[in-house]
Amino acid sequence: VGRWCEFVSGAFALIDGKLILALTLTGCTARNIARHRYHLPILAVSSSPEALRKLNFTWNVVPYHISHLMSFADVQSQAHTAAKKNVVRPLRSGDHYIVSAGFPLGRSGATNLVFVGKV
Repeated sequence: VGRWCEFVSGAFALIDGKLILALTLTGCTARNIARHRYHLPILAVSSSPEALRKLNFTWNVVPYHISHLMSFADVQSQAHTAAKKNVVRPLRSGDHYIVSAGFPLGRSGATNLVFVGKV
């Protein structure tokens, strides 16, 4: 599991994060985060129905389907929308969420980004 999982842990320790979003192509990002058994729910955001089906059996992970992402602006927009619309842990205005993703987009095994968003 990469050092980026430590950054996810550090990010929600520093802020009052309410939700972790794992943007994932294959589901590995969400599974790797779930291994740490964080107390926050993990929303696995993917355009792959197959990956989302497999994630139904991962502890504390809830699948969320999105359209294909093309740019960093898409990542930010889709993450914000997913955070606002999630039913696992409804967020209120001002709540923070943590996003883990990878660039370049569409490449498996490239998780290298953690950022904090605010509703």
